[in-house]
Amino acid sequence: MREQSIAIKGVKDGLLVAVSEGEEWAAIIADLAGRIDTQGAFFAGARITLDLGARPVRKDELGSMKAMLERRGVSLYAVHSESYTSIDAASALDLRAQYTG
Repeated sequence: MREQSIAIKGVKDGLLVAVSEGEEWAAIIADLAGRIDTQGAFFAGARITLDLGARPVRKDELGSMKAMLERRGVSLYAVHSESYTSIDAASALDLRAQYTG
């Protein structure tokens, strides 16, 4: 059995989703989509902050995550990252971005 690719925690501003740095991006999106689909009431209208750690995520990758969340009625609110690539991608998509490195 593989390691969990996401960890979800309730925080003051919504939900914090920490992603595994070693998992493929498509698998992370699929895992989060599956969690939302099976626990719709929990996620309904939620604001998500993604904690990407040191993982560099490009604008197109982050955009695909944002689109998946929006299709499910969830908003991507902010990104926390130790990677300037991820911070730049979040800023380009008009998301709040916090460098944590």
